[in-house]
Amino acid sequence: MTDIDRFPNRSCQPDGSAARHTFRMGMQAMEGARRWLAERGVVEAGDEWIDIESKRPLTTNEVAHSWASKVLNDEDLDRNGQARLAFGLLDLLNDYWVTCEIRFANQGSKGPLPANVSGTLPPTAGSGPRLRGHHLLALG
Repeated sequence: MTDIDRFPNRSCQPDGSAARHTFRMGMQAMEGARRWLAERGVVEAGDEWIDIESKRPLTTNEVAHSWASKVLNDEDLDRNGQARLAFGLLDLLNDYWVTCEIRFANQGSKGPLPANVSGTLPPTAGSGPRLRGHHLLALG
C-alpha cells in the first residue's frame, strides 16, 4: 500500500489522479521547505529540530517563529516560490504561526499572494481552487 492509498480519495477524478497529484505536490513542497531550512542550518532530528551552528535543539514553534517570515521575504525566490515554500513549511511544521505569517504576507504591502501556487490539482481536474483547505484558511 502506498502512502496515498492510506488517505481518503477526495478527488474529482474517478481514477484518483487529482488526489495522487495533490499528495505528490504536498510532499514536494514539504521536501523543498526541509531543504530550504537545511541550507540555512536548521535540520530535523527525530521529533525536534537542531540549529547546526549552535547545536541547540529547537521546537517546531521556534522554527516557525524564526523562519516563516523569512521564507516569505526570501529575495532569491519570486512571489510564487515564496508562497509555495511557505505552504510547504506549513505542511512540514504544522504550526499555527506559519499560518499567521502567510496571512500577514497575503494582507501586507506585497500581497495578495498568488492564488495558484500550490499546484494541488492538475489542469484537467477542473477550474476550482488550487489551494487545499488549510491553505485557504491561512489566506483568510
